[in-house]
Amino acid sequence: MAVFKEAQQLVGLAEGGYQKDPRDKGNYYQGKLIGTNWGISAPVLAKYLQRTPTVSDMKGLKRATAEEILRINYWLKN
Repeated sequence: MAVFKEAQQLVGLAEGGYQKDPRDKGNYYQGKLIGTNWGISAPVLAKYLQRTPTVSDMKGLKRATAEEILRINYWLKN
């Protein structure tokens, strides 16, 4: 788990913060521009929430929740 936490510090530096670049396909879910936050794309957040996320959901995504999503969807699978 310690290695995961170290990796997430780097992810946070590169991916931390909300962004809504319309040129980034990962910012869209079902044609809606949602954005990304903490390295979590709109489709990944939709899967986690089991519904279409809102811009407010993405902006309010807590780092701890993002890390949980990343750990389950990417870290543990590798």
